[in-house]
Amino acid sequence: MHWLMASSRSLVELVGSHNYLALFILILVEEAGCPLPLPGESLIVYAGSRIARGQMSVWRVFGAVVPASAIGCTILYLLAMTGGRALVRKVGPRIHFDEQKLDKFGAKATRIGPVAVLLGRITPGLRVPTDVAAGIFRIPFRYYLPFALTATCLRLAFFLYLGDRAQRVGQEIAFVRDAKFVTGVAIVLVALAAFTCWRHFRGRRRSALRAPTWTRPNPELQ
Repeated sequence: MHWLMASSRSLVELVGSHNYLALFILILVEEAGCPLPLPGESLIVYAGSRIARGQMSVWRVFGAVVPASAIGCTILYLLAMTGGRALVRKVGPRIHFDEQKLDKFGAKATRIGPVAVLLGRITPGLRVPTDVAAGIFRIPFRYYLPFALTATCLRLAFFLYLGDRAQRVGQEIAFVRDAKFVTGVAIVLVALAAFTCWRHFRGRRRSALRAPTWTRPNPELQ
């Protein structure tokens, strides 16, 4: 855990000192399928906070991240197109992706076409598996890349906005503290949802018990 925190801190310091070049390299590496100690979204949130302080430019961040995403996801797409299902069997466990999930993506792509790439890449945890599946099912590159980059721009704008808002309300980007806060909120929300479901189904059960039961008439008594 110590090395993970130290590595994450080093990545943040790298973005703080080298700005756009660091973002370009790190996002390219992550998009190509190599996991980082700190998710790329966290680095973008940090970049958003620096934008709010006037230390970075939003347009230059887009100019660094979008080309990096295009190059990285293209590399992964081509590797998946070449490696096929053998690639999923080999590296799938590392990205929580197996052949069953691959088949689900194939069914979705059959129904809605390349839009599945857009939906997959904006879904947390499915960005890299989506690129792998798109290459295996050979979604035409002329459709794949525009939808992939559209998802990149949407995610980039969203996380930059989060970083900007966090900085403007005076919150520091402290990942451990934020993680504890998010975990606490999630626990409260899950508890509220469970309580609501319990009350709902308890009420339905009571109504069912009070409802009159229907018995089939016996022809011999008529």
